[in-house]
Amino acid sequence: MNLKRLGFTSGQFSAAIAALIVSYGSSAAIFYQAAVAVNASHAQIISWFTAFAIGCGILTLYLTLRFKLPIMIAWCSPGAAIIASTSMISYTDAIGAFIFASILILIFSVLGWFDFLVKHIPKEIAAAMLVGVILNFTGKVFTSMEAQPLLVLVMLVAYFLSKLRFPRYSLLIVLVMGFLSSAMMGMIDFNSLVWEWPALEWVNPTWSLSSITSIGIPLFIVTILTQNVPGISIFKIYGYDAPTKPIVNTGAIGSAVMAPLGAL
Repeated sequence: MNLKRLGFTSGQFSAAIAALIVSYGSSAAIFYQAAVAVNASHAQIISWFTAFAIGCGILTLYLTLRFKLPIMIAWCSPGAAIIASTSMISYTDAIGAFIFASILILIFSVLGWFDFLVKHIPKEIAAAMLVGVILNFTGKVFTSMEAQPLLVLVMLVAYFLSKLRFPRYSLLIVLVMGFLSSAMMGMIDFNSLVWEWPALEWVNPTWSLSSITSIGIPLFIVTILTQNVPGISIFKIYGYDAPTKPIVNTGAIGSAVMAPLGAL
């Protein structure tokens, strides 16, 4: 495959693959727990992850090509953590709560309140919010060392050495080394892997006061404060003039449309 002919460099391709794997790897477990918490069936869980991939991929392509900016739409991991901590909420009520939260985000953006919020947050505070989100993931390195010190050590050494010689491919190298090391240590059970084509399953949403108050409203707040504000702030920090309202509106509409398929 000639990447240059397609308009990509090898470094960009490596970064894209690494970002994709890290995004799924760091969030898949918590989204699975969220799906189990709302009593989703096996087919519905598959639909959940499939809808994620399709929805995020289409919206990312659309926004990136339209505005010629590196815009990536992703799922809300903190929101999934809220769902995973709930109980006695049905899957159909959870879908209704997803739609309710998406509508709130859309209204918040259309009325200009999100623009106001972003414009009046200093860059220093926005950067601190971003650090708070990232710190939640990076801090897990130290807790992981208690259970798998050798694996973490191998990945850290691979990271620092690759940064010296192949900085553009450091993340991908770390992922490959981590996977190979895990396989050699017998931590990956290939026998349990079953290949099957992904399928989408439509679920008619239902609404209840308990699901709206326990999932819908908290999901709206968490998405705005821990996902959208830090995400838009990244553009400001790096000097990109990103159109805030179209990005947030598109994400909210996409979430509402894909919610009956399980996408959060």
